[in-house]
Formats: sequence, C-alpha cells, structure tokens
Amino acid sequence: MNVYISGRVTGLPTDEVKKKFKEAEIAISKLGHKPINPTKKCSEDMDWNTAMKVAIGAMMKADSILLLYDWHLSRGARAELDIANLLQMKAYFNLKELKDDTSL
Repeated sequence: MNVYISGRVTGLPTDEVKKKFKEAEIAISKLGHKPINPTKKCSEDMDWNTAMKVAIGAMMKADSILLLYDWHLSRGARAELDIANLLQMKAYFNLKELKDDTSL
C-alpha cells in the first residue's frame, strides 16, 4: 500500500522536518508499505502554494495517509486530511494504527 506522510513543515527547522519525515518513511517501509514523502518532492525555496500543489499531486498516488503527531498544527496537513477524507482514503493518526490495521 502507498502511504502518504503528512505533518507540519512550515515554521520548523529544516533538519527537524527532514528527520521526522525520514523516520516515518523508514517505519512505513518496515511495515511493508511504500512511503510517499512530500519533503522529497518539494524544495526549500518553494512558496507554500507551490509546495502544496506538488505535495497534493504526490498524495494522489497514495492509498492512505499517515498523519504525524503535529499534523493539527499545520494548515497544509489539515487540507491534506480533508482531501484524503473526500477521496475516501484511509487516514492513520499514528504508526500503531497502520501496523494494527487488519483490513490490509
């Protein structure tokens, strides 16, 4: 299953963002799924609107979305969850939910 990673980016140090998204990417892979990491698709010099367009385009290749612990603090992550819900994509709010999902 392709799992899109969503979480807060704006206003955080680049190293912190890269670390938490990379950790999620590794954990998703260890569960046997294919992670889609939007931080690898967007460059640091992109404005918010451009980055969101690129990220949402990447999200369209996903079957589900994993929301990182700080997703609720992000306007972009909240928008991604809204889109996921509209498209009836499964949303996971932590890795344990993904790991424990017996419907997979």
